[in-house]
Amino acid sequence: MEEFPYENRKDDINLVGSRKEKALKEDTFEIKTSYIQTRIFEALLGTIMELHWLPEAFLSETSDYDDWINGADAVLEAGPFKIMIDFTCQKDKKRLHKKIEGINARIERGELGKLKYFKSQVDKRKHALIMLPIVIIALSATTMRELLDLYLTGKKKELENHWARSAIAEEIIAQVGAFKRHINNPTRTGYDPEKARFMTLSYNRLEKVIIKMANIKLPQAEETKKQPESQRPDSVYQALMAAVAEG
Repeated sequence: MEEFPYENRKDDINLVGSRKEKALKEDTFEIKTSYIQTRIFEALLGTIMELHWLPEAFLSETSDYDDWINGADAVLEAGPFKIMIDFTCQKDKKRLHKKIEGINARIERGELGKLKYFKSQVDKRKHALIMLPIVIIALSATTMRELLDLYLTGKKKELENHWARSAIAEEIIAQVGAFKRHINNPTRTGYDPEKARFMTLSYNRLEKVIIKMANIKLPQAEETKKQPESQRPDSVYQALMAAVAEG
């Protein structure tokens, strides 16, 4: 944050400090542990995605301000296209629903994701970004330990072909469908045809990027409905997919 020439930068730094202090006092041990797990999850998954799953992309950590204030854990850069990511290892469906509701609330305000302090790995420039498509990536701590073991023991082939790669793509594609339905619901709060068109194009592009980069086939709608939750051996993945399906 110190690298950005904003006049109110010190105010932003103080705001982040007070938010962290409040969390330290009020959050439960479970929430604090989950936050630490998420940061580890983010670093490990970012490395694996860049090296083995999405070699054409960069996964960038966000600033403290954009993490604590704007709710962005990371940004996936696919060339000039950028995607805001919220990582989680929690399978609490209420908390997952809250995350989904938060994205829907942004849609209703017509703003999607935004970042104030972002330094691109593509062009090396500092940016303030708006209207970024947002998705949640959710895997359990057990799956992350499995991926970590494969990474540390150099099992490249097993890592490249791990089911978690497709599971993440499935999570994103499911959310793209759900958020587009909300975007294009003419009865929702704040519906504006022009903004809805722009947001739909953004999520359409996200879907195409993920399908191409993850090298997967897009399932037909009827096939998606028939997929059992037990298809992927991960309780957090299952909880997110169920929460997305429930809306």
